[in-house]
Amino acid sequence: MGGADAVFVDACDSPANTTAMAQMIVSTCQDIGLDGVDLDWEGARYDGACAATLLQALRREWPDGIITTAVGPAYGPAEADQMNALGAAGDAVDAVMLMS
Repeated sequence: MGGADAVFVDACDSPANTTAMAQMIVSTCQDIGLDGVDLDWEGARYDGACAATLLQALRREWPDGIITTAVGPAYGPAEADQMNALGAAGDAVDAVMLMS
């Protein structure tokens, strides 16, 4: 999933919203026969801490799923701070894809 800033931001409004978003993503992926999901959140409202929270919720909801995320290069301090915040996802992801 990518490019849906408002949807991702709303998912971080509360723990219940984060869990509901993770459950929706997992059930949709499983319903169509996928074995994992790539969280590719881009846009002006990107929030690394929120992304990490959502990735952790995805892992709780789908322990055996393949979960990846995409990150862009850090061009300055603001981008670096966002990427550092994403580091909290740690063990929740199987791979981090670097966009260039």
